[in-house]
Amino acid sequence: LVLILCAFLVGWFTFLLCERRWGLRRSASIVAGVIAAYGLMKVDILPYVLGFGALPAALYYLDGWCAARLSRRTTISALALGVGFALFSSVPFTLPFTLVMIAVWTLFIRRYWSWHALVLLFLFGLGAVAPHIPEVLSLVKNAPLSNRGGDYYQVPWSYGPGIIRELILTHAIALLVIAAGL
Repeated sequence: LVLILCAFLVGWFTFLLCERRWGLRRSASIVAGVIAAYGLMKVDILPYVLGFGALPAALYYLDGWCAARLSRRTTISALALGVGFALFSSVPFTLPFTLVMIAVWTLFIRRYWSWHALVLLFLFGLGAVAPHIPEVLSLVKNAPLSNRGGDYYQVPWSYGPGIIRELILTHAIALLVIAAGL
């Protein structure tokens, strides 16, 4: 039931984002919503589904608030949206990735560089991260001691360029599509 509700919300907010914020035709927005909902249903790990499922809703509301004037209502709403987003996010699975996606979306794709957009983005991030602080502290303290952590926490800096090169080569087509869209 949770997966079906989450897929519906992803489709609905993707539809709203495409139609109301981007100004796409209704038919194109419906197709985008269906594709987003179907893509989410192909994921079988619940924290991924919930974390990435809340992403279109966060983008939709933040986009509208960044375009409006800064007020007490929008600042409280951005903080509350961040706390709500935290309820659907998992620190090791989705939160770092979705926060980066939201920041890139707001700053570089939608190009909201105004002071109030930065304040709203900061408050959203604060609301999303604050409930997870005990989990982050626990991960920092215990992950190096875990046998599941392996060498990940002792990776030397010399591995960085190789990992970046592998990511670029693996996702070259997607990166070209993104670069063409910017």
